[in-house]
Amino acid sequence: MDSSVELTLLSASRDDADRAMQAVQAEVERLEALLSDYRRESNVSLLNRRQTQQLAPETRELLVRAQSLCRATDGAFDVSMGPVKRLWGFGTGGTPHVPDSVAVRKLLRHVGCEVYAITPEGRFEWLDEEARIDLGGIAQGYVAGRMADTLRARGIDRFLINVSGDIVVGGSRPDGRAWRIGLQHPRRSNSLLARLPMQWRAVTTSGDYEQSFVADGVRYHHIFDPSTGFPARRTASVSVFSDDPVAADCYATALFVLGAERGLAMVEARSDLAAVFVVDGDDGGLEMRSSADLSATLTPAEE
Repeated sequence: MDSSVELTLLSASRDDADRAMQAVQAEVERLEALLSDYRRESNVSLLNRRQTQQLAPETRELLVRAQSLCRATDGAFDVSMGPVKRLWGFGTGGTPHVPDSVAVRKLLRHVGCEVYAITPEGRFEWLDEEARIDLGGIAQGYVAGRMADTLRARGIDRFLINVSGDIVVGGSRPDGRAWRIGLQHPRRSNSLLARLPMQWRAVTTSGDYEQSFVADGVRYHHIFDPSTGFPARRTASVSVFSDDPVAADCYATALFVLGAERGLAMVEARSDLAAVFVVDGDDGGLEMRSSADLSATLTPAEE
């Protein structure tokens, strides 16, 4: 799915570790063959070409969850945004650019939580024949979670998984202490803004620095507001923590779009999420805003 995958695991046996690695790799490749928009014969690609309505159990699970999360976030997370991203040149192999605004508005007619339905029998139905789906914003967290499940099934419970920024941890580090996560500085390459121990199972970060370009002095990035079809402007980055890797993945996108004020209100109303927002301050610097349950453990990187 055009993603890097990193895995660190701890095992008393080299043979057990090697077998676990092989099992994880096989699971990742199996899921990619189902869920990747980059694979022409994947379940997702066949759906987009209207060549099947049959869903693999994993595809069905993600599509049901994606629709539920789209509604729960007032459309801020939406798996039908793929055509808009491609119009901007992201994920195409071409050069990203600012498209014609009329073309953006035309595509937005085919974006939304209700462009598809899953029947009670588990079949997929298009409700908009011009729509497409792209599970990249949910599948990476799902894959990271399944990697963790594969390790635990083999008796390995100390690990760190990183699927392009979707991180899932288990157990503790080799020294027995908690895994620590560094939050990328949005404006300084290869620099951290803050650190904190992982009290949750999963964390995903969305930032405007990951894929971007500058045109006429304005920086554009790949996280789009479904209500406008243009990059969301309220946030520099947001990191979402949850025991559910899929929720962390999806809400990272949604909260980035919603911004710190609406996003923190949404997080504080739930017990299963925590978040750190990084926003541009009035003085030209950066400001961190976190949910209450993270404020005591969040430390600046220089400390």
